[in-house]
Amino acid sequence: MTRRYWLLLAVAGVSLYVIVAMIGIRVASTNPEGAGRVMGPFVNLFTLAAIGFAIRAATHPRLDARTRSAWRWIAASYVLLWIAIVLFRFDPDGTFPRPADIAKIAMVPLLLIGLLRLPMRPLDRSSRLKLALDAGTVAAAAGVFLWYLLVGPSIADGAASAQRILAATAYPLENVALIFTVSVVVV
Repeated sequence: MTRRYWLLLAVAGVSLYVIVAMIGIRVASTNPEGAGRVMGPFVNLFTLAAIGFAIRAATHPRLDARTRSAWRWIAASYVLLWIAIVLFRFDPDGTFPRPADIAKIAMVPLLLIGLLRLPMRPLDRSSRLKLALDAGTVAAAAGVFLWYLLVGPSIADGAASAQRILAATAYPLENVALIFTVSVVVV
């Protein structure tokens, strides 16, 4: 398959995802439960597609061993994400940490390892320092934003239990770690 084919497939997939997300947001504004019914099948579909593409990349003969290894880690993280999605459907109202939460949280370290194993151009010491400062700034800004919108309100009432604080901080902390790692890989 040609590069153009894969590019068109990726653009079509992202476009479809954005359209469905916009429909889901519109439905959620009037009926939050309806948004799950609209978005659920598409999230499953896109997660399964991501698993397929990651496995394809992990077994592609033209990629070097390190890149294939990175894609194996990424594929494993997508499998855990899909398991979490399925488990969330069976236990939507459980208390934290339920099996779906554990699968979702376990997905992030695998994804981080995979992203950091992707080949990057060599950097000298000053470039690595600048990259770390840039990525740290992005992660710190994201952390403040997540704290202000998610964590702070959940503990502001003063009656927060340890379980509630853990639930409020687990996902934002892993999101900050992902933002930091993605910014390192992209920059």
